[in-house]
Amino acid sequence: MKVALDQDTCYPQSQKTTRSLKGESLLAFPQSYVVLDLETTGFKPGRDEIIEIAALKVESRKIVGKFQSLIKPSVEIAPFITNLTGITDEMVRCAPKLEEVLPSFKSFIGNHILVGYNVAFDVNFLYHSFSEILDCPLSNDFVDCLYFARYLLPHLPNHKLETVSRFFDLDCRIMHRALKDCEATYRCFLKLEEIGKAEFSSLDEFIRDRSRLQRKYNEILRKRDAQQREKCNPAHPLYSRVVVFTGELKEMSRSRAMQEVENLGGKCANSVTKRTDILVVGSFEGNRQIRGEKSSKLLKAERYNEAGCTISIIGEEDFCELLNA
Repeated sequence: MKVALDQDTCYPQSQKTTRSLKGESLLAFPQSYVVLDLETTGFKPGRDEIIEIAALKVESRKIVGKFQSLIKPSVEIAPFITNLTGITDEMVRCAPKLEEVLPSFKSFIGNHILVGYNVAFDVNFLYHSFSEILDCPLSNDFVDCLYFARYLLPHLPNHKLETVSRFFDLDCRIMHRALKDCEATYRCFLKLEEIGKAEFSSLDEFIRDRSRLQRKYNEILRKRDAQQREKCNPAHPLYSRVVVFTGELKEMSRSRAMQEVENLGGKCANSVTKRTDILVVGSFEGNRQIRGEKSSKLLKAERYNEAGCTISIIGEEDFCELLNA
């Protein structure tokens, strides 16, 4: 498999393996691969379900095959998922179930390297589904287009697929449907490879220069954060506060809630530490792992408070009041 700028070598992005026989995350620009994208009922494999699956088979950087299918889930599709994807319960009522689709999808991808945008999300869902339904792991190596976008386009306001597509003057209509997102990812991946070739003589050079690119990216983020904070009201109760979320929010998506916090001068984190100021606790209903009990973040916050820390633990209603303070 020829990969990367002008080389025939794949570089593992990390040696860390979180699932048995799971493929490696690679730093590579392969000539032949499969672009994939999923639409799901939520964000957690094992609890949420796949409702659309699509893929493009690429040989010598040209699309040679397509795969797409809606999938009937065992639960109703939440309104916010319908608003995001346009997929309704009516659309999937007569669709095949995942166990009917997965064998042909497995045959379609074969042993190809998988390429996606924030591809770990898709790979984790597929890994779980392959193990549960096909009784075999998804062992294909994979490449994350988002990783290259962050390093090669550090000046963008964010690195969502839509933002990167607009930067490259690509059609952004009908985003968040699996096949359209595959096509956008494929075209962005080719554009990012062009930038990589223009800036670096080889993938070796890119890897050596990642620390420089990371410093550049971090500096841009710091300047952007400083500019945003200058527009914020220091008297707002969320200003400069470190906020963590756990559980499902009913009034808004977690990404929107995090954006609201940052717009008010606060900071969001993914885990509870001694520096956490506020833990927003949503609903654990439907989470099979928690089963109505406390999440690990909530338990950790309570332990920190018992040790003398002052982490405010609030519900979604109180959080919404803080936003409007």
